[in-house]
Amino acid sequence: MTRNRSWITLPVTLLALVSCHRVPDERVLSTTFKEHRTDLLRLIAMSSEDSEYHQIPGGGLPPPNMSSLRFSEYLKIFRSLNFSGPIFRNEECPTAIFIYAHSWVSIQEQPMAVGLVYSPKVALLTVNQIVFPSHLFGMFSKPTPCIAYAPLEKNWYLFVDAGARGHSGLSRPCALLGKGGK
Repeated sequence: MTRNRSWITLPVTLLALVSCHRVPDERVLSTTFKEHRTDLLRLIAMSSEDSEYHQIPGGGLPPPNMSSLRFSEYLKIFRSLNFSGPIFRNEECPTAIFIYAHSWVSIQEQPMAVGLVYSPKVALLTVNQIVFPSHLFGMFSKPTPCIAYAPLEKNWYLFVDAGARGHSGLSRPCALLGKGGK
């Protein structure tokens, strides 16, 4: 009887722990941007130097042909920012650099992410306010894949990516995630 109860208790406990984990919101990302500006600028410089890499993960193994030393520099900065990574370059707008603070798969099995974008050459179409998912389960309805941007500072934006993974929606904000357009 005790053994059966432990099999029920473990999944319930894990579910409770995961659902309590908070996704970084606009306030947290804005504060991180202000307090770690030097780290973020270093990430942008490194990513520009390593522009042959479409994506640089926030953990695991380095991309092919990247030295372990260089990769450890990226990981050190990700840890200082408390970001999970990756750094991602969009093929439609290669000068834009996405820095993922946190990514997950929603309860509807849709990839989701929040983070910062540096776009020095292309001004991104923004919304007045981004609606950030409040926890890992995020939105319970499956939105159309898109990305919503909010201006942070010249060339810098906050983003919420609902299933687009930087592949679409670059020029049009997501109506389900943002309120009002600019």
